[in-house]
Amino acid sequence: MQNIELNSRLKHLTEVLNQKITVFRSAGTERKQLALWEQNNGVDILGLIDILGSSVQGWVSRLSESNAMKSIAENELSQMENIDPFNNITFSQWYLENRHSYPKLTRCVIALEFTRQELLDIIHSYKSK
Repeated sequence: MQNIELNSRLKHLTEVLNQKITVFRSAGTERKQLALWEQNNGVDILGLIDILGSSVQGWVSRLSESNAMKSIAENELSQMENIDPFNNITFSQWYLENRHSYPKLTRCVIALEFTRQELLDIIHSYKSK
Protein backbone atom coordinates (compact mmCIF):
# COMPACT_ATOMS: atom_id res chain seq x y z
CA MET A 1 0.00 0.00 0.00
CA GLN A 2 1.48 3.31 -0.99
CA ASN A 3 2.09 5.92 1.70
CA ILE A 4 -0.20 8.40 -0.03
CA GLU A 5 -3.11 5.95 -0.01
CA LEU A 6 -2.35 4.93 3.57
CA ASN A 7 -2.18 8.53 4.73
CA SER A 8 -5.42 9.35 2.92
CA ARG A 9 -7.26 6.42 4.52
CA LEU A 10 -5.89 7.24 7.98
CA LYS A 11 -6.86 10.89 7.54
CA HIS A 12 -10.39 9.80 6.65
CA LEU A 13 -10.54 7.54 9.71
CA THR A 14 -9.34 10.41 11.90
CA GLU A 15 -12.20 12.54 10.54
CA VAL A 16 -14.69 9.74 11.27
CA LEU A 17 -13.36 9.52 14.83
CA ASN A 18 -13.57 13.27 15.32
CA GLN A 19 -17.21 13.18 14.22
CA LYS A 20 -17.80 10.28 16.61
CA ILE A 21 -16.32 12.29 19.48
CA THR A 22 -18.61 15.23 18.68
CA VAL A 23 -21.67 12.97 18.57
CA PHE A 24 -20.64 11.15 21.75
CA ARG A 25 -20.21 14.44 23.62
CA SER A 26 -23.65 15.57 22.46
CA ALA A 27 -25.21 12.33 23.69
CA GLY A 28 -25.16 13.25 27.38
CA THR A 29 -28.85 12.55 27.88
CA GLU A 30 -28.57 9.18 26.17
CA ARG A 31 -25.51 8.29 28.26
CA LYS A 32 -27.42 9.12 31.45
CA GLN A 33 -30.42 7.06 30.31
CA LEU A 34 -28.14 4.17 29.41
CA ALA A 35 -26.37 4.37 32.77
CA LEU A 36 -29.75 3.98 34.48
CA TRP A 37 -30.66 1.11 32.18
CA GLU A 38 -27.31 -0.53 32.98
CA GLN A 39 -27.97 -0.27 36.72
CA ASN A 40 -31.34 -1.95 36.30
CA ASN A 41 -29.94 -4.69 34.06
CA GLY A 42 -26.52 -5.29 35.61
CA VAL A 43 -24.50 -4.75 32.45
CA ASP A 44 -21.85 -2.26 31.31
CA ILE A 45 -22.55 -1.17 27.75
CA LEU A 46 -20.95 2.26 28.19
CA GLY A 47 -17.77 0.60 29.40
CA LEU A 48 -17.62 -1.56 26.28
CA ILE A 49 -18.18 1.51 24.10
CA ASP A 50 -15.42 3.37 25.98
CA ILE A 51 -12.96 0.49 25.59
CA LEU A 52 -13.72 0.21 21.88
CA GLY A 53 -13.42 3.98 21.42
CA SER A 54 -10.13 4.28 23.31
CA SER A 55 -8.67 1.30 21.49
CA VAL A 56 -9.67 2.51 18.03
CA GLN A 57 -8.43 6.04 18.71
CA GLY A 58 -5.10 4.66 19.93
CA TRP A 59 -4.69 2.45 16.87
CA VAL A 60 -5.48 5.28 14.44
CA SER A 61 -3.04 7.54 16.24
CA ARG A 62 -0.34 4.88 16.28
CA LEU A 63 -0.78 3.93 12.62
CA SER A 64 -0.56 7.60 11.67
CA GLU A 65 3.05 7.59 12.87
CA SER A 66 5.68 6.93 10.23
CA ASN A 67 6.74 3.31 9.84
CA ALA A 68 4.18 2.12 12.40
CA MET A 69 2.80 -0.46 9.98
CA LYS A 70 6.07 -2.36 10.07
CA SER A 71 5.89 -2.73 13.84
CA ILE A 72 2.34 -4.07 14.20
CA ALA A 73 2.75 -7.27 16.17
CA GLU A 74 0.53 -10.29 15.69
CA ASN A 75 -0.84 -9.95 19.24
CA GLU A 76 -1.89 -6.36 18.50
CA LEU A 77 -3.63 -7.46 15.33
CA SER A 78 -5.34 -10.26 17.23
CA GLN A 79 -6.49 -7.79 19.90
CA MET A 80 -7.89 -5.51 17.22
CA GLU A 81 -9.75 -8.40 15.63
CA ASN A 82 -11.13 -9.65 18.95
CA ILE A 83 -12.45 -6.36 20.30
CA ASP A 84 -15.51 -6.55 18.03
CA PRO A 85 -18.39 -5.44 20.31
CA PHE A 86 -20.85 -7.53 18.34
CA ASN A 87 -19.05 -10.69 19.43
CA ASN A 88 -20.19 -9.86 22.96
CA ILE A 89 -23.63 -11.44 23.42
CA THR A 90 -24.75 -8.90 26.03
CA PHE A 91 -23.75 -5.98 23.81
CA SER A 92 -25.33 -7.51 20.71
CA GLN A 93 -28.58 -8.15 22.54
CA TRP A 94 -28.63 -4.59 23.90
CA TYR A 95 -27.89 -3.19 20.45
CA LEU A 96 -30.60 -5.19 18.71
CA GLU A 97 -33.24 -4.46 21.34
CA ASN A 98 -32.40 -0.86 22.22
CA ARG A 99 -30.60 0.81 19.33
CA HIS A 100 -33.60 2.98 18.47
CA SER A 101 -33.70 4.35 22.01
CA TYR A 102 -30.08 5.54 21.78
CA PRO A 103 -29.57 6.86 18.23
CA LYS A 104 -26.50 8.97 18.99
CA LEU A 105 -24.74 6.22 20.91
CA THR A 106 -25.51 3.65 18.25
CA ARG A 107 -24.12 6.03 15.60
CA CYS A 108 -20.93 6.18 17.68
CA VAL A 109 -20.75 2.40 17.86
CA ILE A 110 -21.28 2.11 14.10
CA ALA A 111 -18.55 4.71 13.45
CA LEU A 112 -16.15 2.93 15.79
CA GLU A 113 -16.87 -0.46 14.27
CA PHE A 114 -16.45 0.97 10.75
CA THR A 115 -13.12 2.45 11.79
CA ARG A 116 -11.98 -0.79 13.41
CA GLN A 117 -12.86 -2.75 10.27
CA GLU A 118 -11.06 -0.23 8.06
CA LEU A 119 -7.96 -0.42 10.25
CA LEU A 120 -7.99 -4.20 9.94
CA ASP A 121 -8.32 -3.91 6.18
CA ILE A 122 -5.42 -1.45 6.00
CA ILE A 123 -3.20 -3.69 8.11
CA HIS A 124 -4.09 -6.88 6.25
CA SER A 125 -3.50 -5.13 2.91
CA TYR A 126 -0.12 -3.91 4.08
CA LYS A 127 0.92 -7.29 5.49
CA SER A 128 -0.11 -9.15 2.34
CA LYS A 129 2.41 -7.19 0.23
